[in-house]
Amino acid sequence: MRQSMPIPSKPGRGSAGRARSHRARVGRTASGEFVRTFGLLCALALLAGPAAADSSPRKLGRGLANLTTGVIVLPAKVIETTRAHGPFVGATWGLMKGLGWVVATETIGLFELVTCPFETPPDFKPILQPEFPWGHYQDAEKRKAKAEPKRRSVFTRDR
Repeated sequence: MRQSMPIPSKPGRGSAGRARSHRARVGRTASGEFVRTFGLLCALALLAGPAAADSSPRKLGRGLANLTTGVIVLPAKVIETTRAHGPFVGATWGLMKGLGWVVATETIGLFELVTCPFETPPDFKPILQPEFPWGHYQDAEKRKAKAEPKRRSVFTRDR
């Protein structure tokens, strides 16, 4: 009858090797917890619907979007200026406008991310219009119509 022999442990691992492998199996490190919590907050902020308009999670989502995707404003401003004034002005002035908007979008994104728990500005209103960077790709007239409510004439009656 054969007797089983104990398998020797790998040299140099000791108790530290067991602790590392245990942490790897469990996956509960301080940085892992932070990443999970931050990811959950980001997902909740991005899923905030119309019922949560202008609230703290919406402000967090705006801040993350502006901070991470703010560079997409650059080509949008070049395109917008080119359509309005021609290719030369779009390539020069549109590029400068785009760079300015990128700096503003990234800075305001950081501000909104840091201040998302606080009601600054009042009622969690967005600082920039459009509030998300991809809103720059909408037609300028549509953005203006969406931002300004239609004004009624003084001479019309409510019926």
